[in-house]
Amino acid sequence: MAPRQRWIWGLALLLGAGGILTGGGLLAAERLLAPVEAGRPATVPRLAACDGSPAVGAAAQARPGTFFKLQANVDAGGVLASQHLSVGAGGQTSAATDLPAESSASGPVAGVVVVTADDGRSSALQLVWVAATCRTTIYTTDAVIRRAILDPADGSVLFHVVSRLDRADLGVWRLASGQALATRVVEPLPAAFGAGPVWGTDLRLDPAATLLAVQSCLDRGCLTRVVDLGNPALPAIVVRGQRQGPLLGFAGDRLVTWAACDGFPCAVLAWDLASATATDLVASASAAAMTGDGRLLVAIGGDGSSDGAVVVDLATGGSRTLHGLTSGDRPIAAAGLTAMGLEVQPDQVVVSPRAGDPHAIQPTAAGEVLR
Repeated sequence: MAPRQRWIWGLALLLGAGGILTGGGLLAAERLLAPVEAGRPATVPRLAACDGSPAVGAAAQARPGTFFKLQANVDAGGVLASQHLSVGAGGQTSAATDLPAESSASGPVAGVVVVTADDGRSSALQLVWVAATCRTTIYTTDAVIRRAILDPADGSVLFHVVSRLDRADLGVWRLASGQALATRVVEPLPAAFGAGPVWGTDLRLDPAATLLAVQSCLDRGCLTRVVDLGNPALPAIVVRGQRQGPLLGFAGDRLVTWAACDGFPCAVLAWDLASATATDLVASASAAAMTGDGRLLVAIGGDGSSDGAVVVDLATGGSRTLHGLTSGDRPIAAAGLTAMGLEVQPDQVVVSPRAGDPHAIQPTAAGEVLR
């Protein structure tokens, strides 16, 4: 297989059919397609229609332990027919529903999961209120909504849209909480930046929810535009380079990404926003994720063994071996593209075995010095 073909194949596995997978390397594909775990009830209640709206924004209460999982439903011909969404808390599934094939989910944030669902004619944005086991549709459009994330600062939803006719980029839009009309906050990717079709677009907020990263991945790499949501008139910062792979998150004034590899293991890089130059954080990793506060990176070594897990202080570059990680657990990058999500504290990382439930770890105790 040619290198260019291997990159497309690897990115397709990361993004999945319908563009829903990323993070944690190729394990995400296995996790999405895994059968329901033993011990789960054969049926769970279906998500109902919400009577009201879930609390979102700065005043909303955090709900660590809330989770969602997406599983693929493949037809006899091997084509993705639909997706099964389950939600719950504390490791117990409380409700589920089936979604169209072209769907995605992100979060949870304050116990709320954002879902995009496209039935081939229109796309809908839905909020799933996990505690109430219900969902509500907050927006519909004739275009195709590809990705959506919830802004924890004000409860708005940021979402990426493409044309239904030709999949042309239509930019990133914001739907304010309680509003019916959305406004565009990021213009479509300029043609001058591209070198072919965009295979996947990811959205990520910095810990303060003031900067939005919009990453577009092409056939051989990615580029990221960083927008100041508080100052929309400022031009976007463009971070691009032949080595840039899928996004992991913000670390202060840097972006952390995978390298543009043909498979795993792969390097993890930090990109300086001012100079758009990259430095290696981890030379070889099979899985990686960051704490929500952008302070620490947890990575599993290239051999895939939990014995090779490290914690990297993203401010200083210092690192240490991470002890006590359960055998088989892998860090899962929380993003707008993942097939599972778990709400955790800002200083925690989501980890999960290949076929099992996600859980949180605190990579280092407060005040511990990394050498």
